[in-house]
Amino acid sequence: MDLEQYASIQRWHRQLRKRASAMENGGIPYNTLRMCNAAMREYTAFTGMNPDQLVEDYAKEMRTTGRTTKHNDLLDKFWEAYPTKTTGGIYFALLKGFYKHNDCPLTATTPTIPKVRGKDFKLESHHIRAICDVAPLQHKSWILANNYLCLRIGAITQLKVEDFNISNWANDKPLYPVSVSKAMSGTFDYTTFIGNDTMQTLQTYFASNQLKAEDKPWDSDESGLNDRLKLYAYKAKVIDAPHGTWANGTPKGFCSLHSHIFRKRGQTIFEKSRTPLTDWFYAI
Repeated sequence: MDLEQYASIQRWHRQLRKRASAMENGGIPYNTLRMCNAAMREYTAFTGMNPDQLVEDYAKEMRTTGRTTKHNDLLDKFWEAYPTKTTGGIYFALLKGFYKHNDCPLTATTPTIPKVRGKDFKLESHHIRAICDVAPLQHKSWILANNYLCLRIGAITQLKVEDFNISNWANDKPLYPVSVSKAMSGTFDYTTFIGNDTMQTLQTYFASNQLKAEDKPWDSDESGLNDRLKLYAYKAKVIDAPHGTWANGTPKGFCSLHSHIFRKRGQTIFEKSRTPLTDWFYAI
């Protein structure tokens, strides 16, 4: 869809350029423009209306009812249906701006976007080895897998055996492809990789449980997996129990170690390498 053909998009972009003029000499920052357009494409696909039709439909509702209930509900339902709430929240805020700059203000409350944690535990390779030494095979397998995949915990629970392309495991390679769908990533379909060590652990786990292609190896409650990670880290003496609240083996209370730390670890490794991701994948 060529978004620039719509008058409502042109008005929206003009306002974005005005806001960015102090920093970008009148040009919309590339990342902002990319996110705005991605949000609009997702939203128009969800609603079945193009941008100008959204504005026209809003105006029609105001003329007939004097309310904005329909489009408040549309935006809320869009966020509820979006697979990742962080990206969905960003898209929600951007789309609310689209309505505003087309004289179609909405009263729907913008979702709170999770804050970046400032005091994360710095997870190192020796910590992961220690945690895996005390974790049972089922949980050791997802911890090792996510050390490579760097997925959010909700995506880990949705992975299927077939996503690991196990037909490739017959060959002795240093890396093996894993397919990540848009529903899991929240952005787009892509292929990432796990190492040979993790492949061997997964192979043992899948075989011992006779898992089939359509099975989800870690079909569990998200908080349950996160709690297990903290418990194994405590048992491995990687972290201390906060305020002695883990006496019964059930992690409670604040802890600087959490599943999201794998994503931050992956981000840090890539940033330190100073290697563009496209170059890194082509080099594999």
